[in-house]
Amino acid sequence: QPLVLLAVAQLLGVAHGVNSPVRGGVLVNGRSSTAKGGTVRADLILPILVLAAALAAAVYSYRGRRRRVSTRTTPGGSEMWGAGGDTRTPALSPAEALAHAEDAIRIRAAQVAAASPDAPPAALAAAEAALTTARTELAEARRQWAKGEDPAAVREHSTRADAVLKAEAPAFAALRRG
Repeated sequence: QPLVLLAVAQLLGVAHGVNSPVRGGVLVNGRSSTAKGGTVRADLILPILVLAAALAAAVYSYRGRRRRVSTRTTPGGSEMWGAGGDTRTPALSPAEALAHAEDAIRIRAAQVAAASPDAPPAALAAAEAALTTARTELAEARRQWAKGEDPAAVREHSTRADAVLKAEAPAFAALRRG
């Protein structure tokens, strides 16, 4: 850190022999022409200290993160999230999958309810069929969740409900345009 401070000071022209005049009238005999009696060194102490503190905080934060990542016990080893090029989406828990499917059904049901009277009948029928299928899948997922059955099956039914609605996205879009 002293080397960083010395390099910054030399760059700013305040190290080793400040008593030489600087062009532009900023520094005359070691004193700032704009400061009221303070030297340039005194004017630069606070910014240099702030810079040093920010640098120290950044180094401390980086080392702490590295230490946490290397000592964690969850899968992922010693790589930071995204550092290894892993772009897979983490699997949702069964409760998250259920909530996601419920939200999707609620949003799509509101779209069907708000469909304009001149919406295409084929789009309305396809959207209602998709909602019925998604609700059936969601009901099965809830039943399995309530019985404490396999979480993977709950996730599968919830994902299927969401996939049915995504497959009929053009029909829902036609309802909005309708």
